[in-house]
Amino acid sequence: MKKLKYRIQPDTRRNCKKWGAVIENVFKHALIITFFVFVMMLVVDFIDSISKLRMSEIIKSGPWRQYTLASLPGSTPGYLGAFLNVSLYVHGMISFGAIVGA
Repeated sequence: MKKLKYRIQPDTRRNCKKWGAVIENVFKHALIITFFVFVMMLVVDFIDSISKLRMSEIIKSGPWRQYTLASLPGSTPGYLGAFLNVSLYVHGMISFGAIVGA
């Protein structure tokens, strides 16, 4: 039987550069998502303040209305609907059940 010899890769410097690029990419995406959620929260607040809180009263008027209104953007492809639903939940306009249903 042959003995297997293991050796340490001499490419550690190159691997560190790869990890640096990966970490940089992760932080870029995290900042983009954070900014996007912040903008969605601003939009929800802006629309609610323009409608003089009528939008939140209409959405809060019944659980089936909340479920329906949460499922419409939740069914769209991508993350826009999910971020919108989370923004509505944070502002107290829809319930946790509506988030789960979306």
